[in-house]
Amino acid sequence: LTGSELIGAQLPDAPDGIDQIGKIGKITGYERGVDILLGYQWVTERWSLMGFLGAAYLHDSLSYPDPTNKVQGTAWGFKTVWELDAHPTDQTMFYTYASFTTAFDTAHIDMRPGYLLFNNVAIGDHLSVGKIYLGPQGVFSSDIHDRVWKVGAHLTLDEIGPLQVTLASGYVHDRFLGPGAYFMLDTSVRF
Repeated sequence: LTGSELIGAQLPDAPDGIDQIGKIGKITGYERGVDILLGYQWVTERWSLMGFLGAAYLHDSLSYPDPTNKVQGTAWGFKTVWELDAHPTDQTMFYTYASFTTAFDTAHIDMRPGYLLFNNVAIGDHLSVGKIYLGPQGVFSSDIHDRVWKVGAHLTLDEIGPLQVTLASGYVHDRFLGPGAYFMLDTSVRF
């Protein structure tokens, strides 16, 4: 069911009141989690690959009970995370992040190839950006209840000292909420 289909819908085996979901209003979800992971990083001149294994704890709650949403309560599970940051040529980059946990069968994949637009850009007297890349972005996230995919473009500012900043925007489709737009700001520090 999409959000518009839920307005006034009769849900099977629903507790009192949920059959009048159109009167409830906005339902908000909250997620808290902790991961304990051990891993290793392999580094060469052109790429870096990190892999982690461990345990995940997730606690999800809703502002109003939803008997159709299986992602509620607390779950423990195995978790794995992989991250590849590569520069196959002097003008290209490829970044990917993938994670999966058996806690609510939660998965996330983010892929960003890019092409070098500018190299060694000075911003004023005290700030410089080593490399600026532009390219497409594809993201897929899922759990036992929902699936979300995103297609857009990213602008990655690499080598601002140890800082890396990515801005991305594009089209998003959520299984329940339908289509829309997304904006992302991602920062990381290398040490």
